[in-house]
Amino acid sequence: MKKLLLIGTLMFGAFVVTGCSSPCDELQMKCDACKNQTNKDACTTAVNGYKGIPTGDTACQAALDAHTYDNCETN
Repeated sequence: MKKLLLIGTLMFGAFVVTGCSSPCDELQMKCDACKNQTNKDACTTAVNGYKGIPTGDTACQAALDAHTYDNCETN
């Protein structure tokens, strides 16, 4: 029983330290960094749309990989 508790504690600690976030969370952070409100709104709308579909994380990751919203931080 103590081993299970120790393993559970270690796994929880690893989860907290690595800060596991989904691709949609990462994309939302890019949206939040947008300086131009129109770009920010378009990005956030895309993230919300992706989150509403079963393959949302895959769609968000594809947008990240394609650097679709990389210019948000400067525009």
